[in-house]
Amino acid sequence: MLRECARISSEAALIAFMVFTTACKPSGRFSEISEANDFRRGVTELSSSIITVGDGDILSDRCVQMVDRATKFKQTKLMFVPTLFWVQTGEGPVDYYCYDRTYDNNGHVQCPAATSDAIERFRWAMQRCFQRAIDSNFSIALSPHVDDGRGEGRWRNLLAFDPLEKRSGYSYADVVLYPLAEALRAVAKAETKIYFGMQGEMSSTVFNYPQSWRRLIPDLRQRLTLSNAKPWNIHLGVNTNFNKICGCVGTDIIDPAEFVAKYPALWDQKKKEFDVTGIKDLYYELDYFGISSYPSLKPGFDTSDIQNAIYQFDFELKLVHPELSVQKLLAAGKKLHLSEYGIGGGANQNGTVLANNAEEAAKYPFFGIFGAYRKATDPWHLYDAGTPYAPRDYMHYFYDKTLEFLRNDGQFEYTVDAAFLWNQGSWDIQAIYPESMTWEGSFADPYVIQKINEHNSRVL
Repeated sequence: MLRECARISSEAALIAFMVFTTACKPSGRFSEISEANDFRRGVTELSSSIITVGDGDILSDRCVQMVDRATKFKQTKLMFVPTLFWVQTGEGPVDYYCYDRTYDNNGHVQCPAATSDAIERFRWAMQRCFQRAIDSNFSIALSPHVDDGRGEGRWRNLLAFDPLEKRSGYSYADVVLYPLAEALRAVAKAETKIYFGMQGEMSSTVFNYPQSWRRLIPDLRQRLTLSNAKPWNIHLGVNTNFNKICGCVGTDIIDPAEFVAKYPALWDQKKKEFDVTGIKDLYYELDYFGISSYPSLKPGFDTSDIQNAIYQFDFELKLVHPELSVQKLLAAGKKLHLSEYGIGGGANQNGTVLANNAEEAAKYPFFGIFGAYRKATDPWHLYDAGTPYAPRDYMHYFYDKTLEFLRNDGQFEYTVDAAFLWNQGSWDIQAIYPESMTWEGSFADPYVIQKINEHNSRVL
């Protein structure tokens, strides 16, 4: 989930942003992207995510239990989001990587550096969870995260690290990617489809070190090909945020309209510092590209407005290189994934304030309520589902329109090949994460679950 989120300061700013996204849309039904992707149309599944945070989720039975919960819903694939940590205490973006962030009795954060034993435990734990999913005939998608190991709330999207550089003895590839590949290699079946996202919502690293990410593509493909999975079922990708994709300029701008207005000039000043040809080459060597998609909207929006986050990503991508755009990548056979998707019903980035109305919930889909389910902090009032409640009604409308978009009937500019819910906190409308269901109730929404099941039945 997006940790560093831009609060829209006024209704005027939101309107300006909506004007921008409308102006940036391709020309309509017979746009370049619609014509180029006729052969790709077909219902796109809205799938669940298995989010693990630290050792507590993977070394226990919690990961396997989440997979078991996911089997209750009609779907063919699962997104795994193993969340690890980075620690920075001195020069450079990363001192070391670690698997488990805890706090002592004095409130001091502890995150011991990765060791060979810790890497092996991680591989074993993920292999066990992958095994459960594959035994249930799921395809496997990956979007690994590294969060701030010091607990200071720094956003992973701005972390400019080289995935191949060893820090305190181990690189990101050593600690995250290779054990995940080894775990999949051990349990994949011939028919298992693997969508191996090399990172999740981490854009700055992609822009700063495209050559390292390019080198990882054949390396990981070779490791995965040694499994039972057929080569044509192995797909490599990157998952970035939908905006601030260089992680280099305008990161402190709150107002999205202001960001859109200032970004081209800011990027133009920084562009020469980046290997833009390498970035372009990376995207064309991938099988797919994913974005965290949390579009700011207004109640009553049109179905096509679900694409607003894609428009924003496309706007920034086109400024990188003349051969880069979502349309051109799709026309080249690359696939677009919504690697994170949902609506949280919150009103601040700390995960503690409820949206007061439908308008606020619509503006800030990336805001929600963190932690375990409690009636007092249920933004949807699911404990009183028989009584109309505007934010809940809007959330239902949001998912109705999302499923209309995912039918891919040819009337929209972009074709999405996979979409994954964010199943944690108040975004978890299926109550897959353990704390999403407590003795007080659950974030599970029967209406949305039924609608998603009906939609996904068209895929099965």
